[in-house]
Amino acid sequence: MPARDLTVTLRGYLAVRLLLERAALDEAARQLSFRSPLSELRGWLGTVPPAPAAPPAIERAWPLFHVAQLCDLDASTRLGLKAREAWTFVALVIALIGLGLAPRPLADSRFAASEEILRLRQDRLADEHPVHDSARDDRRRAAIISPPK
Repeated sequence: MPARDLTVTLRGYLAVRLLLERAALDEAARQLSFRSPLSELRGWLGTVPPAPAAPPAIERAWPLFHVAQLCDLDASTRLGLKAREAWTFVALVIALIGLGLAPRPLADSRFAASEEILRLRQDRLADEHPVHDSARDDRRRAAIISPPK
């Protein structure tokens, strides 16, 4: 069956989009056990306490250690890795632990570096294209034209 050319209007597109957004809001309200009209949802969401913070990595890892013990896995379990694979595994573990412990300082240093680059760029652009203060320029012209008293 050949495809038909559909006539699409902005009005029709917006109507469908609004209907889909309304359906999504209805479903979200239902999942949150919100029983009032949707017009009150925004105000109600402002009164809902924030979700608890995710537990730290050590608290998430602890149940995994228990599961490993239940499965009779311990530190002496052999993975059957060759020497090259074992070194790769060690390197990956070190990288994961290192990146897990140090992402914030790395992100902060990158953010600071980007801020410094943007500041230097703005300074350079200001030097190349100075912004003239018309009132200041008018005062200078007046001072040059009129003799001091």
